[in-house]
Amino acid sequence: GDNDNLLEPGELLEIGIDFTAPANTSIVVGTNKTFTLEVKPPQGSYLVIQRTTPASINSSVIDLN
Repeated sequence: GDNDNLLEPGELLEIGIDFTAPANTSIVVGTNKTFTLEVKPPQGSYLVIQRTTPASINSSVIDLN
């Protein structure tokens, strides 16, 4: 990208969530569970991302692309 704070056409964004962080310890995402992530910027419209976890979780890093 061009190092600004705007996601422009052709630029990509990766979102990582650490469920072991102290602020997230009450969040439990198990197998075969659908969860929703809402991205709400200070300006502009928001984005809703909905994913389902796999049937088996045996890794500390999971790509839900």
